[in-house]
Amino acid sequence: MKKNILKSKGIAGLSKMKAADLDQALHDNFSEEELASHFSIRGYKLSPKGEQILEQYQEIIDRYPKKNL
Repeated sequence: MKKNILKSKGIAGLSKMKAADLDQALHDNFSEEELASHFSIRGYKLSPKGEQILEQYQEIIDRYPKKNL
């Protein structure tokens, strides 16, 4: 899927790229708005500070229902 998105912009050398290189090429050649149109679900990664806050306030998190994706 990543390679097809990059092909649409005319990026060359995709067959030699590893996953990390593809991610970097997407970052370099597309804006967030352009990428949003290609993906229905996007993931986020918490920073170490964010993980610490979640652990610190776990009882608040547990009060809210969990969504199944």
